[in-house]
Amino acid sequence: MRKINVFIIILALTSFLFACSTQLEKIDITLGREYTIKVDDELVLEVITTAGITEELIWTSDNPCVIVTQEGKIKGIFAGSAIVSVRAGNYLDSIKITVIYDHAAHKHEFVDGKCECGEIDPDYVPDINIHEHIACSKCGKCISDECIDELLKCKGHEEEPPVITSDPYVNMTKEEFYASYKEATSYMDAYYRTQHGFMSGSIDDQDQKPTISKYQPKIGDKYVRNTAALYTDDGKTYKILDSNGDVVDCVYKDGAYVTLEEVAAYIFAFGDIPANYSSSKKTKPTSSVWGEYLRVNHTKFSGDTSRYPYEPALPDISGNGGSLQYYEVDVGTTGTDCDPKYDAIIYNNGYSIERGAARIVYTRYDKNGNNIIDVNEKYLFYTYNHYNDFQEYLNYYGGWGQMFGNITGGGSISSKYDCNPTPYVEVERADFTTTNFNLSSADYSYDWLISNYYLFKDSYFI
Repeated sequence: MRKINVFIIILALTSFLFACSTQLEKIDITLGREYTIKVDDELVLEVITTAGITEELIWTSDNPCVIVTQEGKIKGIFAGSAIVSVRAGNYLDSIKITVIYDHAAHKHEFVDGKCECGEIDPDYVPDINIHEHIACSKCGKCISDECIDELLKCKGHEEEPPVITSDPYVNMTKEEFYASYKEATSYMDAYYRTQHGFMSGSIDDQDQKPTISKYQPKIGDKYVRNTAALYTDDGKTYKILDSNGDVVDCVYKDGAYVTLEEVAAYIFAFGDIPANYSSSKKTKPTSSVWGEYLRVNHTKFSGDTSRYPYEPALPDISGNGGSLQYYEVDVGTTGTDCDPKYDAIIYNNGYSIERGAARIVYTRYDKNGNNIIDVNEKYLFYTYNHYNDFQEYLNYYGGWGQMFGNITGGGSISSKYDCNPTPYVEVERADFTTTNFNLSSADYSYDWLISNYYLFKDSYFI
């Protein structure tokens, strides 16, 4: 097992350009911006800081193929690449670590034409009539010829789904459908499913708190909201990006969704509720074709902070004299224990609904009653403690912004007297498909940095 010392110097862009208030040394990553190791190799990252930086070093990795301890000790777990970052107060730096699998160091034991590392036996001839997914045990991706030829970003590395031109679910029972459940693969697939009350997206259970991406882009100290809006030409499929700008999932217009990530993406994309939602709060699961996947509530949300002083004011909301009309919808979760008024029970047990305290609140109309279409004018928030605190949806998978509101500010739950809501946390906006948030000053000329100073003056180049 090898151990390597890598020296990283931390630098802010403003100091690089002007060195006006704090004298920092010139940036110098000893082994460059990238380094390659093998699976099971260890690598000790040591940070040289300038005088005056006394904050604790915080280490993070954006991909589990590389793990890092708070002492800066890194280990390659499986093949892939990760951005390993270290932060000290407002200063940060990062290095790209690529992990490779050393085939020569492992014994190849072929089983059905593949070995433990995913390498294909050249003498193995699979049945050409069957698409056999050969998953590399190190990277997890399918490396069969069919998948290599047809790498589908939407829904990951999968066999290309068949084109659906007629209803494939005629005479199919719910028991048959859910016995081997798979998510919809196209708009037409989702459309036909909806005709029978069948789900299109994930049906996994979820917690109240959103799952936050390990890597969330920032410009300066502000989170970034993705402005890329990727639809298919017919406008009926919306592609969900991750924080690196890669497509990781899709939602289809007229489809049915229940998880926070997919419901948020659907509403953000199409400005309306999924097919399994009912505007009437009185709709019963037993009288709905959606059964346990029924979600209710789609009503106006005033956001009037004079009536509800524990609620933080949302941007330009009509209830406070603004020009944007917000709506709210329920988000079914497996518990509602954040507010003592709501018991920790299942939202929909198939027979009755306990609405709980989780809501999505979003902008639906402008001051003239028009649907909001421009992605830059859309706002969507999640609250799981009944409007006391909110987090903004940043239009990418796991993209949930900084929490703000009453409990965050130290107030009591839903109290109109002991309340102290913190204000909306501003975000920056950028297209994730065209913006590189891991820019290095070494990649750009001094003149370019000077000319773009005001664009990036609050950012830290790494």
